[in-house]
Amino acid sequence: MAAAWFGLEADAAKQAASPEAPPSTARCILSLQLQAPDLAAQARFYSDVMGLRVESDAKSVRVHAGGTRMHLTQAPAGQQPVYHVAWAIPAYLLPEAKAWLAGYP
Repeated sequence: MAAAWFGLEADAAKQAASPEAPPSTARCILSLQLQAPDLAAQARFYSDVMGLRVESDAKSVRVHAGGTRMHLTQAPAGQQPVYHVAWAIPAYLLPEAKAWLAGYP
């Protein structure tokens, strides 16, 4: 797993001013590279369930989430990598996020 960290205060102000990052963002992951055993399933999940912008082809899936870009590539045969990806939710959107999550088992 590789991640590019963004945390300089001067740059954080520029990023926070962007519509792609919530104002509370002082530190975030700009890019993340992960492996997945089923790229098509990942593309469907991040697009259909999470509602994020996804670009995919036979070799990779690129997920756009605010200022973060997640790049998924095929895991080697027989490997089942497990990751936990947590997304920051601005406090003012928490009630909506809870309502959305209530719709899933």
